[in-house]
Amino acid sequence: MSKIKFYRQCVLEKETSRQTSYIPETYAIKDQVLQLKENEVWEDGWKVIKVGPKVTADYVESNERNYLKTRKASDI
Repeated sequence: MSKIKFYRQCVLEKETSRQTSYIPETYAIKDQVLQLKENEVWEDGWKVIKVGPKVTADYVESNERNYLKTRKASDI
């Protein structure tokens, strides 16, 4: 039997930037400073400022690219 993995939606802040991301539950600790990988480059200094409820990894992974369809769905 496999163990279910969870993610939490967190608000992360670095200098003057802020973003919301789903991160693995083990790293979703308020005030923890993390590294984030974007475009194959790791960036230091992202601080977790808010932690949301947990969701399953299956949910996050199956919906991670929904933003690509937002404009198509909203332009009528």
